[in-house]
Amino acid sequence: MAGEFLRHFESEYRLFDRVVEDVEPDKPDIKIAVFEAVVDIVFRHRDSIANLSLALPDGKGNRQRAETVGQLKSAGHRQAKGMSVRGNLIAIAALGCAFFMGDKWISARATIAPDIANESDFLRIYNPVPLLNTFRSGCLARTGVETGTSSSSGYRFLSTFTNVHYTRTAHMELCDRSQYPTVLQALHKSVVAGLAYTGCKVDSDEFSTAAGVRIAYRCGTRTSGYVTSGTSLAAGDWPASVSLQLNEEWNVRNPM
Repeated sequence: MAGEFLRHFESEYRLFDRVVEDVEPDKPDIKIAVFEAVVDIVFRHRDSIANLSLALPDGKGNRQRAETVGQLKSAGHRQAKGMSVRGNLIAIAALGCAFFMGDKWISARATIAPDIANESDFLRIYNPVPLLNTFRSGCLARTGVETGTSSSSGYRFLSTFTNVHYTRTAHMELCDRSQYPTVLQALHKSVVAGLAYTGCKVDSDEFSTAAGVRIAYRCGTRTSGYVTSGTSLAAGDWPASVSLQLNEEWNVRNPM
């Protein structure tokens, strides 16, 4: 009777025993399936499992899980760092382009080109060539009077400024060195007369045959200039030529 009871017990649970044996965790196929499921979960939910503990059947599985999570975090950090570097480079490039275009825009609007309308009447009208030619009437060689003009733009932006400049020059070879004092006196007289005629004011006038012509003047509220005839010379050591230069600047700032 006892034997039947035992056999009956064994017969009743024999199928269950077989099922338990088939799913025993020591089987390699089961371990692989579980590990693949864990990896799939990690990749699907890698942003929300930083503090999640996945329990695998043994310690080796736990180490694999930790390594996988660590690799995901490291990859995320590298990606974020790379994006930060790229973002900084793009920002620097954008700032550089903005600065370059801004500088071009400001320069185009802050630069003031020379304009004949801003020249004084004296600079436009005065011409020493006819006077100088009168001293060459007895010369054998007629080279004439050389003249030149030049100008430079001004600039105004905030408190930084550069005035517009104008220059006129006249140069003549003398027939005789002894003509120099006479020619210089005639030039000085004509310059003073020209300034008075055009309504300009003489601020200073330093003239001598040795020092030459040195006149500073102002025309209106925004124009000033000076007239020179070259470097100072020792008395009696006259050069073989004479020059006259007019330098004028127009103030780019409005007068107060």
